[in-house]
Amino acid sequence: MFTKVYFVAYDPFFFFFKNERPLLPKNPFEQEDEAYLNIGRFGLHLNFHPPKLSLPDLRGELTYYIGTRRPDMQHHEAQEIQLALKSSGESVTVPRGQPIYLNFQTCQSNKIPHAHEGSDPIRNGGFSSLASKRFSFTYYNTPSPLWLEVNSQGAGGEVVQVTLHMFDEDGNLLETPAEHHKFILRAEEVPRSRRLQLWDLDHIRVNSSLLVRQKAHWEGADLFLEMHGGDEFVHYLGKQRIDFHHLEEDSYSCFIGVGDSLIWKDHRWQSPVVDEDTTPYPLLVLTRFDDKTMHFELWSIKGENKVELTLLKARGGENFPNIADDFRFLGAKTLSKFMVETPTKRMVVCPTDWFVLTDMGWAKLEAPEDIDDYVEQRLKGPLFVLDEMIKQNGRQMLIGHLFNTERTAVRQVEIPACSGILGEQLISLPFDEQSEKKVLIDVD
Repeated sequence: MFTKVYFVAYDPFFFFFKNERPLLPKNPFEQEDEAYLNIGRFGLHLNFHPPKLSLPDLRGELTYYIGTRRPDMQHHEAQEIQLALKSSGESVTVPRGQPIYLNFQTCQSNKIPHAHEGSDPIRNGGFSSLASKRFSFTYYNTPSPLWLEVNSQGAGGEVVQVTLHMFDEDGNLLETPAEHHKFILRAEEVPRSRRLQLWDLDHIRVNSSLLVRQKAHWEGADLFLEMHGGDEFVHYLGKQRIDFHHLEEDSYSCFIGVGDSLIWKDHRWQSPVVDEDTTPYPLLVLTRFDDKTMHFELWSIKGENKVELTLLKARGGENFPNIADDFRFLGAKTLSKFMVETPTKRMVVCPTDWFVLTDMGWAKLEAPEDIDDYVEQRLKGPLFVLDEMIKQNGRQMLIGHLFNTERTAVRQVEIPACSGILGEQLISLPFDEQSEKKVLIDVD
């Protein structure tokens, strides 16, 4: 029996370069063939869910303006709402409580989007990656699917609540997200660039020279009315008189103090009556004055525009006539009747008589209509008021006071009785209110 022994020779590189197939991990999803047969016709399918609309974020887009408020509107709520859009620069003014309608459009941009920017401004309230959002107000506030309502929060209208509404493509009203649906805006003052620049009063252009073009003359205090006006004119005490001559046939006067106002009504400036609503009219407010200059603020009706005005005091108002050339006291007929001679006539006068210097000379005001004309300044000129007769150093003397034409200055006058010498000089002294006997005249 022979035993066969076989020897196998191996190349040593065989173990290093043998190309064996790698073993892959077992597929965890591998199933039996029967399981694959039970899947059916479609192994995968897609479910389409349309994007859900949401309200845009207008909290940083809207600006609520409150006009530079007129002094007479401090306790009144503005009747109109003014809003502006930052993206378009548009502004709109609508009556309070009226909805404000908006349009939306996407402006394409080459801007590379940032990771935090959304993909749809309407659907998520952010900026589009390739577009910027731009809102605008509709023409004539025409209704649109996007609108807002503004309601005041508290007095004065300084804070408002904005409620934003929008319809989706199916007509459903959207109210989410809640922070976009209702939010608060605080009022900002209207920038000078947005204020009304050109406006007028009855075709008179409003600017810093308005009072000059209206021929306004600041005369000062009306001393005649303060001394002789009585209860009817007591509210003129301490007021400054301004005469206006812009009306061709009718000049008029207004009386005003610091903090007082005039309204432009019926083509002229007027002092408002007690409890009158001044908000429907342009308002002129005297803020301060000194010896030479008055300072005013003129407000438009809605208070969106204010113009500062100045008015210089009229000059040359203290010139008095020399009545010594015209009045001669001849003597007393009784204790209350005196004989006076003027260049044109002799007349009997009494205490409290008034004499006005006209182009025809000194005239005595006797008829009620003449007195009214002087009080209302339809009749103008220096006024001499006779107060009384006294006896001084054994000599009779008439005492009175003399107003200048503008009635802003007054002098005490003493007229001694003539002693047979014609042309005796009359004595004119500065007026002393403490020594003067003031006689109140009922001008009605």
